[in-house]
Amino acid sequence: MLFRSPPDAPPVDFCVRAAGATSFTGPVLASLGVTAGVAFQQVTRYLALDPAAYTVRLVAPNAADCATALGGLPDTTLPALSAGARVTVGAVGLLTASGATGFRLTPFVEDNTAAPTGQARLRFVHASPGTPNVDLGIPGMGTEFTTVFANAAYPSAATAINLAPVANATVAARPAGVPSSDYPLVVRGVNLPAGSRTTLFAVGALNDDQTPLGALACDDNAAPAGAFTPCATLPSRIFVRIAHLSPGAPSVDVCVRTVAGSFTG
Repeated sequence: MLFRSPPDAPPVDFCVRAAGATSFTGPVLASLGVTAGVAFQQVTRYLALDPAAYTVRLVAPNAADCATALGGLPDTTLPALSAGARVTVGAVGLLTASGATGFRLTPFVEDNTAAPTGQARLRFVHASPGTPNVDLGIPGMGTEFTTVFANAAYPSAATAINLAPVANATVAARPAGVPSSDYPLVVRGVNLPAGSRTTLFAVGALNDDQTPLGALACDDNAAPAGAFTPCATLPSRIFVRIAHLSPGAPSVDVCVRTVAGSFTG
């Protein structure tokens, strides 16, 4: 399965070459009838490969062959994959960056364990370049916070956990180990029914109003939707600015509240 993360990269297709092979196989998505490639916040379905170490080459969508890498990007050789393994290969980072936040392919080996009876199974992948280590959990009043995943680092996958089912929950991320009510990521409407297996990706970039930090939830138990895994962008924050445009009014400050909530400010 390939997860494409970079918010500043175009859609891509990809080719694979097993260790010892002399040529690439692919483009893979084009062979499945997907001529548009995989775009930001899309995740392919699991694709069956023989156990081996693979080299991956990204190519343009609907490329005729694997001869030319997209934008001259280097090929990536992945660690050897054993029989039965399920792996998400994440295209993470930014094309316009270098070093720790530069573009690269990163494999996330997955836990295939089913959720125990009456529980849900969840794992978290920190795929937001430039965002520091975070704690992911349930916010409460003030700085009250119930941690679910602690000190998750970019780019890595936290070990999957079992938890009681949740319905329409609010989940937030905060700087790791820092008590605060100022959360850089807040998502609402999280549903984890009994028996579900879900991967929650932190995507986008912190303090970027074009591709802001957000969350992508993928249903790992669901049947594929064509060549893709069913995933949903979870409701997050909106961005609002206040413009004082009334010539007769004095300087003001503002407070806000939801319809059913109390004022903040």
